[in-house]
Amino acid sequence: MAKTIQMGKRYFIWFLFFLSMLIIIPFFWSTNNKLIKKEENIMMAWAQVENQYQRRSDLILNLAETVKGYSTHEQDAFG
Repeated sequence: MAKTIQMGKRYFIWFLFFLSMLIIIPFFWSTNNKLIKKEENIMMAWAQVENQYQRRSDLILNLAETVKGYSTHEQDAFG
């Protein structure tokens, strides 16, 4: 009788272990997926920031070239 009670406790402990794994593993899995999605969103947002930096840099260079060209034109026109 005592041996069957010990076997029952052992099975109960294993049952609790597997039940807890059925709860814990999906929790960590979903947390990992959420973190990956957030990281991807951050990378996309930062790419947009870098895009704007590059666009503004190009615009400033174009403006500088335009001013140089107009300056040359004024020197030729007004002497």
